[in-house]
Parts: sequence; C-alpha cells; structure tokens
Amino acid sequence: GYRIRMAESLGDRDEEFTQFRRYCHFMTERTRIQNHTISLLMEMQKSLDQSMEQNILLEKRANTDALTGIPNRARYNEMADRLLQQSLEKQENFAIEMMDIDHFKQVNDTYGHRAGDQVLKVVADSLRKMVSDQVSVYRYGGDEFTILYIGLDYEGIRETAEKLRQDIYGNLRLSGLPKATVSQGICFSV
Repeated sequence: GYRIRMAESLGDRDEEFTQFRRYCHFMTERTRIQNHTISLLMEMQKSLDQSMEQNILLEKRANTDALTGIPNRARYNEMADRLLQQSLEKQENFAIEMMDIDHFKQVNDTYGHRAGDQVLKVVADSLRKMVSDQVSVYRYGGDEFTILYIGLDYEGIRETAEKLRQDIYGNLRLSGLPKATVSQGICFSV
C-alpha cells in the first residue's frame, strides 16, 4: 500500500511537473517571440529613419542649386505661387526681382568656367545674407537670380536691392575675382 500511495503521490507530482515544464516552455517561446518582434520593430524603425533621412536629402537636392547652395528654380516656382497667394490674402506688398550678372559669358570665356563658378558663389553668398521672413532668394538658372519680397514697402525693397548690388560688387572686388556688375529689375505689385 505504501508504494501505491507513493506512486500516486509522485504521479500527481509528475503531472504537475509536466505542466510546469509546458508552462516554462510556453514562457520561453513567448519571450523568444517577443524579443524577435522587438528586434524586427527596431529594424523597421531604423529603416524608416533612414528612409526619412534619405527623403529629406533628396528633397533638399531637388530644391537646392548644387553649385551655389541656394534654392533653385523649382523651389522658386513653388514659393512664388505660395507667397503671392499669401500676400493677396493678407493684403501685403509683394515684389519679384530678377537679377543677372552683366557680361557673364565674357567672364567664363576670358577667365574660365572655374572663375565663373566662383563669381556665382560670391553672388550667392551676398544673396544668402539678405534672406529673412520678408526676403527669399533663388538661382533661376545660369547667371540669373530671383528675389521675392513680401511685406516690404517700395522704399524698403529699393534699399535692400541697392545694398545687395553694393555688397556683390564689394565682395567680388575683395575676392580678387574678375570685376562684375549686376542688372536688377523689380516688379512691385499689390
């Protein structure tokens, strides 16, 4: 009778032990799956972050002139429409300035394209300095640049354009690059 009771007692324990082993196996497998899921989620987040960084870089490249580092014509087209609409809605002054470097082809032909590129960079640096909430600048193409003014009165725009012209001339003189001047045309509206 003693052995039977002990076997019955151990039998119950064997069942408990079997259930405990199943539970441990279940928990181990569950933890493994959770860890794998976390690992996959982290990889997905890393991939998403990399994709977002790539998209930002691609958007910047698509909207920025590679030589001068200022916004390009595509960005100008987008912003001109947006800022014009904003000026109409808020009844603010809006103006567009087209500027080009005088006799730029002669600079390239006489001093070479490397010198011409440096002239473009100096002009872009002068333009970059004037960027504000009311002034945005763009390389339209070649030796042409566009400046958008919003919320400035006629006198403010005229003074800003004159300061830009003088800044470009002075920076070119200081840089030792070929002497160049710019022509500016401003359309003031609204």
